[in-house]
Amino acid sequence: MRHNQAGDLPSSQGIINVYAFGLIANACHERKLTAWTYTHHDLTHYGNREIVKQAPEMGMTVNASAHSQSHAAELHKQGIPSVCIVPKNETRKTWEHDGVKFLVCPAQWSDKNCAECKLCSVAERSCVVAFKAHGTQAKKVEATIA
Repeated sequence: MRHNQAGDLPSSQGIINVYAFGLIANACHERKLTAWTYTHHDLTHYGNREIVKQAPEMGMTVNASAHSQSHAAELHKQGIPSVCIVPKNETRKTWEHDGVKFLVCPAQWSDKNCAECKLCSVAERSCVVAFKAHGTQAKKVEATIA
């Protein structure tokens, strides 16, 4: 189950609400769902970082949405599952940045879809998942990573 198609984890003043997150993660765990989501919350805040790191034990993978490849690599090296956006014209499927493997989301280049792939649900994966900028906001998104 992919949580938060839009939006982010419940929070107050930028701090993830651990109780609300626990309810979500527990519901997924009890139903034996493979569950994942993404967060833009500031992980330099200790509480947020710990929730993201402990999330798989609670029944859900939380991917940190990094603002650059360097940031994603840094998070990955710290054991935090991370993802980032790359330009829509990225031609590589995989590469290394700062010694960390990056893989373009298989749903963007193979015959698998998100429900079949589930790479983002694997907290201890060996790579950062890179999403090509897409959709009606692709140009706007690309401007933030340029």
